[in-house]
Amino acid sequence: MALSPGSADVWTNLGSLEAAQENHSGALRNFERALAIAPDSVFTLVSAGREQGKLGRVVGAEQTLRRALRLAPRDPEGANQLGLLLAAQNRTAEAAECFQQAIAAERNHSGAINNLGVLYVQMQKIQEAIAAFRYGIEVLPDEEIFYLNLARAYVASGDRTKARAILEQLLDRQPGNAEAKKGLSELMAR
Repeated sequence: MALSPGSADVWTNLGSLEAAQENHSGALRNFERALAIAPDSVFTLVSAGREQGKLGRVVGAEQTLRRALRLAPRDPEGANQLGLLLAAQNRTAEAAECFQQAIAAERNHSGAINNLGVLYVQMQKIQEAIAAFRYGIEVLPDEEIFYLNLARAYVASGDRTKARAILEQLLDRQPGNAEAKKGLSELMAR
């Protein structure tokens, strides 16, 4: 079966391949070709917006991602990508709203949950960060990043005992986890 250059899916798939190889310019060109054929493809808009952001084209990226969200307000990845773009511009309140929107649309969106927690740490809202990472563990108990980031948040709050307990909890689930072992070792050395 021959590939059709008139197929938006072909260009979107080629864009995804380029993005995976971190060829952001090539990826964006292919996503733009796909959008010329199917301008309302939410997946392609989100992908194009992500690549625009990686290329430093923040105004275009924001416009593209907001267009995707107008077409599909409950698209979790569109909201997550817009949150990342806004966070990189220190538009933290707007970024937090986007991450929350992504989580509301998909309650176990690991990227949005983690991004929200990390954003709260950057905003020095440690208790909110702790709540976000705890929520992540609740809905995705096998995701190590939530345990590691929760332990870091506890350390930032001054509660090293809870940090150790969380790392031990991760080691109970994943006995060979090198990051948890390293974190425990560092906590014990201090």
